[in-house]
Amino acid sequence: MRLIKKGIEHHEQVEIDRPQIHEMNDTLYRTSIGVILSQPSCFACSLKEDAVTKTLILLFHPHFADSRANRALIDAAATLPEAEIVDMQALYPDGRFDADAEVTRLVAADRIVLQFPVQWYSTPPLLKAWQDAVLTRMFYVAYEAEGAKLAGKPLLIVATAGNVETAYAPEGANRFPLRELLRPLEATAYRCDLTWAEPFLVYDARRADAEALQAAGDNYVSRLGRLSAAGPLRSRYGAARVSEHSTQRPPSAQI
Repeated sequence: MRLIKKGIEHHEQVEIDRPQIHEMNDTLYRTSIGVILSQPSCFACSLKEDAVTKTLILLFHPHFADSRANRALIDAAATLPEAEIVDMQALYPDGRFDADAEVTRLVAADRIVLQFPVQWYSTPPLLKAWQDAVLTRMFYVAYEAEGAKLAGKPLLIVATAGNVETAYAPEGANRFPLRELLRPLEATAYRCDLTWAEPFLVYDARRADAEALQAAGDNYVSRLGRLSAAGPLRSRYGAARVSEHSTQRPPSAQI
């Protein structure tokens, strides 16, 4: 087991029975420890063999211990040997990121997944703060050394919504399709030369029964499998993109 707590890594090999997983996770969430576990059936897992590519799943959920839909998705994804899952809220409860660690995580990944519950038609605040702290550094401050290394990597958005899908329509309570509300993230992917994958969306998360949650988890695993099978992709912009980034300054210095 590898535990990350306040920047310190602890290694311990343990065997965990499936029924113990939720109990263990709840304890970890209560103590606000960000966790990466080496067991495929656990909350966050990763295989280090060179032959296995990595799907990095960054979970941004302000109250994951109380979640049903995101919990079901994470439990399902954790069965994949190529998945590394990080509970960002547990790792950074105060919103102060270890930018070096986050850059290293992104560069090492073959695929990037951002998972979160939709809140007021947008992402949770921690995800926006992560973009400001990590992506700004990678693409406006150290593009050649850091940002350029993400070129062509697939980005999958996984979002859960409390309302039904029909509510996200012109005549529905939310008026706009959820896919359209995610456009700022698609623009971010384009700006960062990431390959945009069609988002994986789960509706009616508040009322979903056990059968629906199981189906969502199964579909998530299938989708991650297809994402992995697609293999590495080339940058769409090539060397011309370098000059575009390198001639710019951090947004805060210009606005």
